[in-house]
Formats: sequence, structure tokens, C-alpha cells
Amino acid sequence: MRIQIAIFSTLALVLIAPTIAHADQDCKDVLIHNVMDITDIKKNTYYSTSVLATLNRSSDQQSDKNGTVTVPGIGDAKGSDTEHLVTNLSSTYGLTEVSRDKSSYLIMSGQKEIIDAWRDCMRLNSGLSLVVESFPGGNEMLLHLEYLASSSATSNQANLELEEDVYVDKSKVDVVSGSRCLASGRIFRPGDQCDVHLITNSPWSAFLVVFPLKKLGDSPKELSYSTYVAPRAVLEGKKQPWGPVKTGRTYAGPRATISEEECFTADDGYTFLEDSIAIAAHPEGAGTVETCFPREMSEKKVYRLDRTGRRFCVQQVNRAKVPGDLYCSMSITATEAILSWNPPEVH
Repeated sequence: MRIQIAIFSTLALVLIAPTIAHADQDCKDVLIHNVMDITDIKKNTYYSTSVLATLNRSSDQQSDKNGTVTVPGIGDAKGSDTEHLVTNLSSTYGLTEVSRDKSSYLIMSGQKEIIDAWRDCMRLNSGLSLVVESFPGGNEMLLHLEYLASSSATSNQANLELEEDVYVDKSKVDVVSGSRCLASGRIFRPGDQCDVHLITNSPWSAFLVVFPLKKLGDSPKELSYSTYVAPRAVLEGKKQPWGPVKTGRTYAGPRATISEEECFTADDGYTFLEDSIAIAAHPEGAGTVETCFPREMSEKKVYRLDRTGRRFCVQQVNRAKVPGDLYCSMSITATEAILSWNPPEVH
């Protein structure tokens, strides 16, 4: 599996919504479970965000560990490397909200295959489609509304009425045009379309848009449709060489020596890319590569990397296999990587 990654943070926004039927939830569930199997999908920013947000969840973690992930600025990274990067990111900015609303990120990807899957499901369920068209790193976006006509020839599709103004947090976003689409009393008839032009005050602005509606007709019913507008701050990768560093020197005369563990830490904010850690033995005196070598630590690896990917430990073996003074040391090189936000978050 190969995923192209550029990521957005989320700022959690909690709204108390009325206890009404969330009419688009079934299609959100279908979208999440079905589009991942579409091979033609381009793994772009919003798509990758929705995938990445699930890496720390046990059900998804095992399937992603053996995959190859391509991170801009970093290149190919193992699933475990990506988990380390996300774990260190999540200590500052969590991806929990993304995980809760992956469908909105998938829709925001703007890809035809995803939008078509969403529209087909909403049309089957006679629903109000909400699609956000946005651009990474920008403040401008369009909210496309369409009351999709049912695909069923026998459907008697009722009109929908907005029961109250759609709430927009004016401290975060300005409605440039299309406010009539958000006004209380607005009637949506099958086939109606409406666009709302929005400009946020920051790429970090995030908000939930909820449409509280009433289904008109002989059997009135309250419905709710919603979409989450994610921040547009882009997560960028950077990598750099680490080392070389040299371990201590051990001596073996008539008896073999195993050194104490020596541990090394990545630079601030960085994590080690696991496959890049390289250890070279440096025998001296009567020593050879057969007498001087790194000790196997765990999982057939000659180092032990901690769960954050920021620190690893090594040991060296100096075997008294030949007569004479045997000296042994190691030199270590690696590549370390970091993810950072562009633009940085303003507190």
C-alpha cells in the first residue's frame, strides 16, 4: 500500500445539536467503508488525512504497519515510521476529530470517484448533498448544496424547509455570497442547487456546518445534514542526516566483552526512520569483524528503537576468538524526520 501524504490538523469544535435524525449518516458510513477500495483515487491531502487519522486505532494499525507511505519532503516511509511521526505530532495536535468525521475529509478531496460515490448514495436516500470545495493552505472555499432528486421512479420526494438560520461563527468565517441558502424558511425542492462562498480568517479555522431541516408533506419529519470544514494548514515533511556518532571502545583479552547499552536520541521534534539506522563495526588491534560486531537486541535487529521512534539503544560484542588485544567500537548513522505545519498554528 502506498499513500501520498500531506496533512491537516483539526481544532475541535463542539456544537450542541438537537436530537433529530442525522439523515446523511448512512451515506457517510458507506463512503468511509467503500471508497478505500477504489484504485483510481489519487491519494491527495484530504484523502490522506482521513487515512492517517486512523493509524493509532488498533483495528487499522495492523493493516498499515507493513505498508509503504510516501510523505512529501520525506519520501517512502514504513508504516511504523509514519506511526512514530503521527504519534509525535499528536502530542501537540491530535487527529481525533478527523477520525470522527473522515467522510468530510474524503468529500473535501474533490475527487470525482469520491463525489460520485457520495452523490449516488445521497440520491438513493433522497438527501441534501453538502460538498466543500477548498484549497490546501487557503482561506477561500465554496459550500455546494444540492437536494438530489431520488433515483427511484416511484419516489414521492418531499420538499425540505430550513427550520432556523444555519449557524456560522462570524469570528472564524465570512459569508461572501449565498447567505440565502442558509436562511430560516428556505425551501429546498428536489433538484435545487445553491452555493455559499466562504472566506475564513485563517487556514486553521475549522467549523461544523449543520442544516436543521423539516421534511414537509403528509408526514413532517425533522432531519439534520452536516459537514465538517477542516483546517487547510498543510503538514510538510523534512528529513536530514543524523551522525555519524561513535560508541565507546571495548577491550577483550582472554575473555569476551559485551558492552553496556548506549542510547542515542534524535534532535528535538525529529524521529528516526527505522530502516535508515546503520551500524558499522570498527575492530582494532587483533580484532576482526568476526570478533567485533553489534549485538542482536530484539526482533533480529541490532538496535532497540523506543515506541516514539525518537531514541534507540545498541550494544557491541567483542569476542576473544583469537589471541592478542582485541578492541571494538561502532559508528552509527541514520536519517531523522519531522512533520511541521505550514502555516504554523497561531495560539
